[in-house]
Parts: sequence; C-alpha cells; structure tokens
Amino acid sequence: MSPALFLAKLESLGGSAGNGKLQSLLGWDDAQYEAIKNELIAQGKIETGRGRGGSVKLAGADGLGEEDRLPGFEMPPATPRAEAPARAPRAARAAKEEDSSQEAAPSGSLAALGLSLPNRSGDASPRPAAAPVQTSSFSSLASFIWGIADLLRGEFKQSEYGRVILPFTLLRRLECVLEPKKAAILSEAERRRELPETAREKFLRQAAGLPFFNASELSLAKLSSSDTRADLKAYLAAFSTEAREIFDNFELEKTIDRLHSHNLLYMVLGDFAKIDLSPTAVDNYTMGLVFEELIRKFAEISNETAGEHFTPRDIVHLTTALVLEHDDEALSRDGIIRT
Repeated sequence: MSPALFLAKLESLGGSAGNGKLQSLLGWDDAQYEAIKNELIAQGKIETGRGRGGSVKLAGADGLGEEDRLPGFEMPPATPRAEAPARAPRAARAAKEEDSSQEAAPSGSLAALGLSLPNRSGDASPRPAAAPVQTSSFSSLASFIWGIADLLRGEFKQSEYGRVILPFTLLRRLECVLEPKKAAILSEAERRRELPETAREKFLRQAAGLPFFNASELSLAKLSSSDTRADLKAYLAAFSTEAREIFDNFELEKTIDRLHSHNLLYMVLGDFAKIDLSPTAVDNYTMGLVFEELIRKFAEISNETAGEHFTPRDIVHLTTALVLEHDDEALSRDGIIRT
C-alpha cells in the first residue's frame, strides 16, 4: 500500500476514476484507501471530482514526482495547451492531405510520436518506412493506436472498435518481431516447400528462432491498394498454425470483409504499417502494458468493467509477492507444493 501505487493506477485509468472503482482495483479496505487519498489531496497531487460515490483525478502531469513513479507507469511530458493544435477528424485530415503537397508536415499529434499519415490517395505507390515510436509512456502509444479508430466512425459502432484495433495491433507486433528473420524464413520456406505442412513448419520455426513464423514476402506496407483484401488474406494464411488460430479467434476475416466493403481496409492498414512495434522500439513488458491499455479502452467504451478482461501486471506482481513473502527459502526446495 503506497501513494505511488495509488497514483500509478489512477494514471493508467486515464487520470480520473470513481472512488469505488479505484479502491476495488487497488484491493484496499476503506481505511487504507481514505488515508492514502487524503494524504495525496493534502500534497496537491490529486483532486476530488464529481459523480455518485465521489471520484478523484490527477492534479496534473507535474503532480507526480520521480520518487512516486513505478516501472511501466511513466507519465507523458506535459505539453502546453497553447502549442497543441486541435485534433481534426481523420477523414477531414485525409481529404486535406490529398490537396496539399507531399512535403506538408504531419498533424501535431502524429508529429509528437515521430509519425506521418499514410498515403490515402488510393494509388499503389510504396508507403514510406515506419518511424520508431517514442514509448516514454505506454499510454501515449496505446492512445495513438486507438486513435486509428477515428477512421471507423460512421461505419462501425464504438463498441466494435476493439474488433479492429486489437487483432491488427497483434498482427503488426508479430510482423515487426519477425522482420529481422524474414530473409532466413523465406529461404527456408523455398527449400522445404515439398515437405508436408507439419514437417515444414518445424523447419520454419527453427529458421525464425521463435514459436511462430510467416512465410510470405508480403507485409502490411507491401499490400496493394487495388487488391488489399486478397493480399491480406494470403499474408495471414502464411503464418504458422498457432498464429492463424489466434486470428481466427478474433474472427479477423469477417472484420477484413467489412472494412473492405466500406473502403476502409487499405487506410486502416496504412496507419498500422506506420507504427514501429519492433522489440527494439517497444520491449515485451511495454507491449504488454499497451495491449492491456487497449483492452481497457475497448471494455470501457463497450460499457463493461475492464477488470473482467485483465489484471495489470503490477497488481499481479504485488499480490504474488504478498502471497509468497518470507517463503522464498521454503518454496525453493525440491518437492514443495503450495495450494
């Protein structure tokens, strides 16, 4: 129980939350919660809000000192409001981009992440290489990824955004992880093309050095604008069996067909192709936090309780540490089982 954990959890919920929800996620009793809350209010780090049962909110990004931060819960640097331009709808930005020169600077929210908008004109010209995303705050990266859902307005319900954002985020991550081994996998796939699928997959996993692979020369950045749906389905079919099963559980083919019918597929994939989710840019721990934040946003917008879908890793680590406290030596012996 600490003020740092309180502030970290509040920041992960977007900077504000009802007292009941926040206390439940922290797992504290009334006395513990009230004591920490009142201490932070007295320090000026949080403020009381409105709502049934009361709520609290962060007093500002500067209210969280370095000594209060937990790993994985860094707050993004404060940006003066006067310097942050209003975010226009993506459809309007796309139309404006078509009329402007290719040298035009990207909008403020994209430039802050070192990204630019993809080609919306519908031609088959190559997309520029993805720029590394600055990941000083996992919530900033998650918010940018979720912002791609602006393209879906009018064609998808808000509660359906997660069906697009989550599987394509996973697809982009797998693609970035496999990129350094792409040439080796393609070479091995050509050598083993006559083998049965089960045997062939074993060799391709060895070539990838991972539990999964993709044996296609395609990538999100190489999909054609004229036949995007067929290209994407062929690309997905080239993944290993286990990876395909994950996409099947997302019912991704239905989502692809729907995006195609609304002429959104190429634009959505273009945005995802711009994001560098390679392990050098986004480590596994941060990627886990990003995906959990996307799940939280999906659950929140679907009017569901985010806690029904995931438990933040820091809470898992804390509860595990409390359960095993002082038992390290006993539990390290052979034959010891705790139930």
